[in-house]
Order: sequence, then structure tokens, then C-alpha cells
Amino acid sequence: MDNYKDHRKSVAAIIIDEHKNILVFQRKDHPDNFQLPQGGIDHGEDSIDALKRELKEETNIFDFRILRKSKKEYCYDLENYIREGKSYKGQCHYYFLCELTVKFNFIPSVEFISYKWMEPQKAMEKFPYFKQDIIKQVFKDFELI
Repeated sequence: MDNYKDHRKSVAAIIIDEHKNILVFQRKDHPDNFQLPQGGIDHGEDSIDALKRELKEETNIFDFRILRKSKKEYCYDLENYIREGKSYKGQCHYYFLCELTVKFNFIPSVEFISYKWMEPQKAMEKFPYFKQDIIKQVFKDFELI
């Protein structure tokens, strides 16, 4: 992890349905890309508190169950055009495999304009190219592909 000391500690949610489809969200600033809900761990928060906060803020998801947490952090560098103005070079996520406990009511947010349930393999193709290798490894580690 020392190689990633200039990366932001963060969380990401892999929300699955009964068919192992994944809930992905379309970015407002890059509408060709979809992603998982994710975000940084604030000072004084643990990873579960950060996950709850990020899901609420970004997706209006309140009711969910955590099925599993990744055993390790997955780190990646951000592209230069995304890093501009940020104090970190990349992110190190703990991933959480989750399921909804009730149907959620999506409300477009500052980050997301829509959502889709997708098969994991197809979802990976919609992620930004610089995240695709990490996402593929995460999906394999969670036995989704």
C-alpha cells in the first residue's frame, strides 16, 4: 500500500439482483460511461459509514444489505484530466457486494443521470477504460464473472 499513499481511501458498492445483474449508474459529466456508486472515506468514518453515506448521496439508496466486503483494497490512478484540482493521484477502494432490500426510487443527482441493471460482463464495457482492469479483477474475486 505504500505505493498508493497519495491515493484517496474510498468505497464502492456492487449492488446485485437475484440474477447477479449489477446496478450501474450513468455519469452526468461523461454520459458514455457508467460506474458503481463510490466515494471517499471522510475523516472519522469507517468504510461502512462511508458506503451508507455515498449510496444515500449519490443514488438515494437507503435500504440495502451487505453480503460481502473485499478482502483487500483495489487501487488505480486517475487520468490527468480527472485529477485536475484534486489532492490525490488515484483511489483505493474497498468493494462491497450488496443487495437492495426494497425497490429504490432513483432521483438524478449531481453525478448520475440514469441507471441500468446489466450483466457483469456488459457492465464492465461501460466503465471508463482506466477502471476496466480493476473492475474485471473485482468481479472475478466476487465470482460475478
